[in-house]
Parts: sequence; C-alpha cells; structure tokens
Amino acid sequence: MNVTLIEVPYDSGRRGERMGRGPGRLLELGAAERARAAAGGSVDTAQVACSLAFPTEATCAFDLAAQLSVQVQQARSRGALPLVLAGNCMSSVGSVAGLADVRRLGVVWLDAHGDLNTPDTSPEGFLDGMAAAAVTGRCWQGPAAHVPGYRPVPDTRLLHVGARALDPAETALFAAGSIARIDGATFAEQGAAALAGPLERLAAEVDAVYLHLDLDVHDADAIRVNPYAEPGGPGPAQVREAVAAVACRVPIAVAALTAYAPEYDVDGTAGAAALDLLESVAAAAAGR
Repeated sequence: MNVTLIEVPYDSGRRGERMGRGPGRLLELGAAERARAAAGGSVDTAQVACSLAFPTEATCAFDLAAQLSVQVQQARSRGALPLVLAGNCMSSVGSVAGLADVRRLGVVWLDAHGDLNTPDTSPEGFLDGMAAAAVTGRCWQGPAAHVPGYRPVPDTRLLHVGARALDPAETALFAAGSIARIDGATFAEQGAAALAGPLERLAAEVDAVYLHLDLDVHDADAIRVNPYAEPGGPGPAQVREAVAAVACRVPIAVAALTAYAPEYDVDGTAGAAALDLLESVAAAAAGR
C-alpha cells in the first residue's frame, strides 16, 4: 500500500512551535522510512501552511483544515493511505472533510481529553479542546462549512477511547450516553479487549473510519508527549493493539498522529513510541 504523510506543523496558530515542532521531528526520526517498511509501498510527503496574511488562531486552524482536506482527497484519489502528522487536534476537521467520498463515515478518537468543549463550555477557551465538538457539529459550523467536503459526524458514529481528564460539560455529555466511550482506566486495565463490543457496534454503522491518535492518550508515567499528558492511561503496546483491533473491524480511511511536543520528550521514549505507533497504523491498514 502506498502512503502519503501530510505534515501540519502548527500549534495554536503558531508554526513550528511546541507541538507544531512534532511533525517535523517525527520525519527527522524516520517516519517516512518506517511507514514505507510497514505498508510495503511508496511513501510521499506533503505539507500544509497557513495562507492568510493576518491569521488568528481560529482562522489559521480552518485555513489549514481546508488545505488538509484537499491533500487527503488527492492522496486517496491516487490510491494512497493518508497519514497526518499534526501539532493540533483541530486538524481532524480537515481529515474528516477529506473523506467526503465515504458515505457512512465513523471516527475512533484516542485521547486523554474529551476535546468536546464548545466556546460556551470551555473553561479556558482552548480551541484544540473543541476539536471533537467541531467534528460532530457542536460548534464552529460557520467556518467549518468553508472546508471542502466537511459534514458533521453523528454521535452514533463516534467511539471515544482513553479520556480521563474531562471538563464538567464533557462529563455531562458522556453521561448522556449519545457517544460511545471507553475511559482511560478501563483501557489501561483491559487493553484492546475493551474495544471489542463498541467496535462491533460501530462497524455495523460505518463504511470506514478516521482514526485520531492524540499521543497524550498514553499514560504520562510511561511516556510524556506534551504539557497536557495525564497519568492513568494505557501503555504504548496497548495503544498499538487497539489500532490493530480497529483495523480488523473496519477500514481506516485516514489516520492522524497529533500533539507531540519534542521538548517534553526528554529521553526520546515518546518519539520512539510515536514511530512504533505510526508503523502499526501503516501495517494494520495495509494488512487489511
């Protein structure tokens, strides 16, 4: 299988800073070579850059999403698997929009956080904490409508895995039961087995999924990927096993690794785990 690695090197509208350094660092560490070995085909690379003369964090995020959507569509038209390396989780809007050809699109979202706040519920107004909310149509629908191919993903097609640091509105949303959830403690205790039932139900509802891998889904005591890392989550092997479980049940149309801040990876273990995970994604998608 051929792979296209798409780099989105931004964090909060700032290029090449903090988590915005992550995509480039993973490429330096050999992401393309690892993807090529795992998928067994060619690997090409692409990068998106904010095109606005005077960007704000929000306008930059949706400008990047629009460009990412086009890159995802183009990669798929060539028969390649798009793998996104992004600083922020808001890149998910572009990844999802690039899958307009998938009639029944689902999302499997691995993250220590809910990312389901809106501008009205977010305690700090952190845009990246609204990524899954934007994907499901809860907020930012005006700018999202200008992203080519964007359409909200229904709650019934979202499986959220690994969250253990939630804001009050996110806790209430999960309690309402419209979104399937495997919390961080359950994931850490049961590993990929915890996904079996929810994945079976999701597979009956969707034709393919966008696989979102915020690297802070990992237990912070195992690897520290960014300033938002949280304890109480799964280890790297459990996350890789979860990826394999997803691929066994439903096609992965696009996958993204997000939120790696190299300066927090003081011993190199987070970067190594990220490359192992990237290889697992490419191998699982190709093997299916």
